[in-house]
Amino acid sequence: VCCFPFVRLSALAFVCLCPFKQIYLMASVTMAEAIEMRSKLEKEEADSDQLSDILHQLLEREISLKTVIDSKIGMAVKGLRKHDKVGKLALDLTSRWKKLVASTSNSPAPPAKSADPAPPKKAPPPKSAAPIGEKRTKVRELLEKAIQNKDTCPSKDTAHGLAAEIEEALFAHFKGVTDQYTAMVKSVKFNLADPKNPDFRGRVVSGAIPPAQVPTLSSSQMAGKDKIEQMKQAVQGKAFQMELFKMNDVQETTDMFECGKCHERKTTFYQKQTRSADEPMTIFITCKACGNEWRD
Repeated sequence: VCCFPFVRLSALAFVCLCPFKQIYLMASVTMAEAIEMRSKLEKEEADSDQLSDILHQLLEREISLKTVIDSKIGMAVKGLRKHDKVGKLALDLTSRWKKLVASTSNSPAPPAKSADPAPPKKAPPPKSAAPIGEKRTKVRELLEKAIQNKDTCPSKDTAHGLAAEIEEALFAHFKGVTDQYTAMVKSVKFNLADPKNPDFRGRVVSGAIPPAQVPTLSSSQMAGKDKIEQMKQAVQGKAFQMELFKMNDVQETTDMFECGKCHERKTTFYQKQTRSADEPMTIFITCKACGNEWRD
């Protein structure tokens, strides 16, 4: 118990005199005070007593870690640790501040407020397909009708999607609605709808021939087995016929015919009865310059 009543010394300090010792109760070090103390500690002409007084104040008074860092007084105190008279005070003070830093970094952070869950983002509306034009729409309808056959029996949705993919591939391959595009559409549509050519339609529907490959197919690749056999026989028959005429030396060379392709007159010809017996024979002419063939 204090022997004397409290005596007010200043707004920031109180002194209580006890039988054993004197206790100083002082306010926390402010930012302005810390900056002023740092300035005094860094002065070269400061004597040991002045330095000791400042360090004792820092040891006895509360000072926040933020004030130590922002005022940079910690650097000034650190520079005095090797001082011959106040070095121990500076060392004790820096050790205390290090513990303060460690305790602050190890203290658990306050729990973060749980934010309200963000509302789910709405999916953007699907983009409407660009118009393809009346002619392309008609082509897709024709292809869809050709694909829907009782032999393959694809669903309407399957036929519709497959027709659209084939038409899109044709349009991209021929770079628009060109004459080549139109000719290929007719060929594909004919072979898909041909009842004598179920093989081609089946391969297209099953995916054995993908839509992207359709524009590159030749007539022979789209033709059915029966048609291919007929084409082979026709080619073989013509080759055999030409070879027969060559063997019998029936062909004659003349300049009486002008080639409509290269306008040369170096031609060979032979005659063959292709009509009734009372009709004149047909003349088959071949240009020796370019190989063009025609009949007269």
